[in-house]
Amino acid sequence: MTGVMILKFCLGAMPAKSHLEKVSVHKDSMCFDIENKTPTEIDFLGAKIVDYASQKSVDTPFYVSLTNLVRAIEDNYL
Repeated sequence: MTGVMILKFCLGAMPAKSHLEKVSVHKDSMCFDIENKTPTEIDFLGAKIVDYASQKSVDTPFYVSLTNLVRAIEDNYL
């Protein structure tokens, strides 16, 4: 399931579009963590998705890349 599919499933297409139009630009908590040089929650989010998918033999190249990138950024300041 892609991120878009999950978003549509959880919120429905129209409420999600309406919400995004209201909030405009959103910065997630990981961006704030990186800006403040504090540990992110990547091991509890992206890494868990990778682990669970791997157990089911599902490839998750986006999440693998994202997790590795965030960890590399953290390695520069932690």
